[in-house]
Amino acid sequence: MNQHAIRPTPDLSCDARVSICMATYQRRDQLAQLLQELANQTRTPDQIVIVDNDAQGSARAVVELFAAEQQGRMDVVYAIQPEKNIALTRNMSVALATGPWLAFIDDDECAPVDWLKTLLICAETHQAPGYWHPSFP
Repeated sequence: MNQHAIRPTPDLSCDARVSICMATYQRRDQLAQLLQELANQTRTPDQIVIVDNDAQGSARAVVELFAAEQQGRMDVVYAIQPEKNIALTRNMSVALATGPWLAFIDDDECAPVDWLKTLLICAETHQAPGYWHPSFP
């Protein structure tokens, strides 16, 4: 008999922490727009982790301004991963995330106002440990 272990689905209640994990590379304007879209979500993220794949830290000013605007509303974490490698960059965002739920989006994508809420509803409805939702460039 073949048995499969089933990982319990994290709690999706209002108290469940959600971390948005984001990679960025030299797209300051698009990053600023996406961060505002994330701030305007119907389900506010608890944390946004932005990992800059530019060794010069070209996104720092955008993220610092956003973090100052969001102070007390959500945690904003910024880090630089200097080696040009998207896998290392995404892995660093996961390592810095504190929520049991992670949502991934890149700096060149858009997040409609109900993007995060839809992800969580679908995961809860289907009791899925993960869920893929389209994002739009």
